Amino acid sequence: MPDIANPEAHISEVMPDIANPEAHISEVMLIVQVSSVGFDDDIITNELRGLAHAFTTGAAGNAPPLPLTVFVIQDHQGLSNVAPADAPLRTLLLPNADGGPVVQATSNVVEARIHDYISNLLFSISPTAFFQVNTLAAEKLYSLAGDWAGLGPDSLLFDVCCGTGTIGLTLADRVGMLVGIEMNASAVSDAHRNAEINGIKNCRFVCAKRM
Repeated sequence: MPDIANPEAHISEVMPDIANPEAHISEVMLIVQVSSVGFDDDIITNELRGLAHAFTTGAAGNAPPLPLTVFVIQDHQGLSNVAPADAPLRTLLLPNADGGPVVQATSNVVEARIHDYISNLLFSISPTAFFQVNTLAAEKLYSLAGDWAGLGPDSLLFDVCCGTGTIGLTLADRVGMLVGIEMNASAVSDAHRNAEINGIKNCRFVCAKRM
């Protein structure tokens, strides 16, 4: 991995998938996992400020520029790469690429979200919720899955590990009822929000582990 604190590092080296110009990206959320154990608050604050500036500069200098919208730090003090759902999150303020004034005023993780489209549906995505970033491929895959399942107006569709609800909601107009099951509470909240945003009524989402 390149030196992410180096503003000369090309952002596509750090985030190669979202640097794909075919992806039609309008908003980008970047989540960086750190461990703050053993460091003073002042040191952490200065390092994170430098990190925010480095990524903002890199995103602006990318070809085409990446619309870095939200930058979230996840403080994980465990040994594994996977942080627990309750690991502390912190939204960093994004400076201008030239080091000027802050252009994002929120430090509230509840407000830290981006939006994207799949199958003409708008999805709101929070930091710890799963979302398929290859939306063009996902759209085709979900449609094929619906065809193969032989869905109809009397179908009861279970979307297990539903995340933000993308699969089920894109197929909701083909079925009588959709039930999404997901253990990530933030993702379930997103799924409810996404159903409301898109005016989809024939669904419910449950926060639980799959059987």
